[in-house]
Amino acid sequence: MCCRQLALLSSLGCLSAATAPAQCSPQQLQKLLASDGAAGDKFGFSVAFDGTTAVAGSFGHGHAAPCAGAAYVFARSGRLWIETTELRGSGTDVGDHFGNAVDVDGDTIVVGAREDDPVAGNSGAAYVFVRQGSSWVEQQKIFPADGASTDLFGYAVALDGDTLAVGAKGVLAETGAVYVWVRSGGVWTQQQKLEASDGQSRDGFGWSVALEDETLVTGAIGDDDQGDRAGAAYVFTRAGSTWIERQKLFGSDAAASQNFGKSMAMQAGTLLIGTPGASDFGQASGAAYVFAGSFGSWKETQKLLAIDGRTNAQFGEDVALDGNIAVVGAWNDSAYSSATGSAYVYTRNLATWSHSVKLIADDAQPSDNFGGALGLRDGTVFAGAQNTDDQGDNSGACYVFGVDPAGWSRYGTGWPGTYGAPDIALDRMPSIGASLNVLATNSRGQATMAALVFGTGAISVPTPLAGTLLVTPDLTLNAVLPTAGIQAPLSIPLEGSLCGVSLFVQVLEVDPGASAGVSFTQGLQMDIGQ
Repeated sequence: MCCRQLALLSSLGCLSAATAPAQCSPQQLQKLLASDGAAGDKFGFSVAFDGTTAVAGSFGHGHAAPCAGAAYVFARSGRLWIETTELRGSGTDVGDHFGNAVDVDGDTIVVGAREDDPVAGNSGAAYVFVRQGSSWVEQQKIFPADGASTDLFGYAVALDGDTLAVGAKGVLAETGAVYVWVRSGGVWTQQQKLEASDGQSRDGFGWSVALEDETLVTGAIGDDDQGDRAGAAYVFTRAGSTWIERQKLFGSDAAASQNFGKSMAMQAGTLLIGTPGASDFGQASGAAYVFAGSFGSWKETQKLLAIDGRTNAQFGEDVALDGNIAVVGAWNDSAYSSATGSAYVYTRNLATWSHSVKLIADDAQPSDNFGGALGLRDGTVFAGAQNTDDQGDNSGACYVFGVDPAGWSRYGTGWPGTYGAPDIALDRMPSIGASLNVLATNSRGQATMAALVFGTGAISVPTPLAGTLLVTPDLTLNAVLPTAGIQAPLSIPLEGSLCGVSLFVQVLEVDPGASAGVSFTQGLQMDIGQ
């Protein structure tokens, strides 16, 4: 591998070993403020987004009365986000804190108002809004019939299609509960009230909640099975219309005051749980735990820590997950200045998560608490900073970042040889400055010849050899393929402009056992990033 391959990556040509390192940095795309923001609003206390719709809660907003609260809807236009709607709950009043929690799924938004008073003082409520044309209208105000004072129903919310989970961590002296609601014909009805099988006062069951398909997970940060306020998470699954508790989760090194379960995100068999009280780098430096599983069988696979962890950073205050990207907020991190806050981006290669980049606001100031709320979709990160002062003390802001994490994936269909279709992979992420290997197995079972086809695009062209060419053939290299397979080295220049560039590769192997004598791997796409 030499300069010809590197020319595929950029028009810079060969870079010598003396080339100065360039940094592949995330790009702060925008800083969002509420159109009518004011001191004490705490805009960005909660955030969520899905596709081209984003929502930010401003639970201290005083449009109708002090701390009645509001939530703001933003729509994406190109790379910019434009405020389109300010949501207010019908009848919200002093101290309802509408906007303390938000979620969005398609054309539905849910907003928690944990100290609304529909049944008793601070019993709490959740408001559902639906999109009608270009407008958002309130569909229903939700609260349980058995609500009681200080239940704080609406403390956490999670929405998945026509199912809604609402945390009420104050139920029965903070034993806590989660209520599940389902929608049919535009009407929401309570399906079930979930409580921990071993719940105790001050557990805070319902503090956080994640919901996907038929699985619900909720945090109980005050659970003391592993020590005072060590925390726990409970997994429930739905069978028909009944939710059943399946598993109780702890961190593998659980200890007192960790607050395991403070935040969580779940997607496609991966569960990420924030634990801001963990003390690996000093008291409350924080951690996040990754679990893999489904139904009622989840196992911890990795513990994430800040690469520069420090006392009281509270890494894990919030977490977000999308595909092979995870973000963990450290809202009290003082790397730049006291409590400016930060967020850490991780990428997954196979089953291992690696730190990618640390996000800090371009205009970071003391006590902004950037990273206290997070949203993540398609390489875009929303980070709330509830205590920025652009529109008055603690008026709040949201920051939008574009990140280009390194990654790779296979695509298309290979063509079998004597021992099946050969496999193709990378041995590490294609980050700028990285030296890595393209790995290919041998389908013939003995040494043979192979061609490595590199290109800047993916195609799907059937060949006379019966296989399918999946890469534009910009460069083809012939090599001896050992019986054990090949490790073809590739060096990526230290050049920040390569962030977001994709390179494609496929291996063709001489194999008499294959149709027309040649086997094909799948295509492999390398996405160069940080």
